[in-house]
Amino acid sequence: MQNTLKAGEEILALYEVKLLKGTQEIALPSEAVLSISIGDNYNGKELDLILDEERARSWLRQSVVVKNGTLQAKVTSLGRFAVIGQVVNGSNGSTGSTTQGGGNTTGGQSGSPIAQTGDSTPISAITVLCIVSGMGLLAMRRRKSDKR
Repeated sequence: MQNTLKAGEEILALYEVKLLKGTQEIALPSEAVLSISIGDNYNGKELDLILDEERARSWLRQSVVVKNGTLQAKVTSLGRFAVIGQVVNGSNGSTGSTTQGGGNTTGGQSGSPIAQTGDSTPISAITVLCIVSGMGLLAMRRRKSDKR
């Protein structure tokens, strides 16, 4: 997908969109409107939506103007989508509160070496808990060996 970018463009968001009936993936029965929350910083800006046509081994690209922080495009098939454009100052990519589709829920800093996953688990608290647990196990082991 990187080789489809024009000069100055970046991938702002990636999504994989599927339509399921039970547990089976089905084709989109007719044309539909795909709405992607991209953030108010992009209002009035023209962004490109690219669909990876996996079976046809091609890319479908359409330009869409963002309104009310949402990109809306008519689609006839589903799959892997990328939102392409120039990063707007004060924005860090997708800022929507998407909860499905594998989208990045918190956005990612452009050029950041750490992927932003939306996971806010307190790593330091978990690390301290593991250390304390390990010390407790060692103390119990030592006490048990002293009794023998």
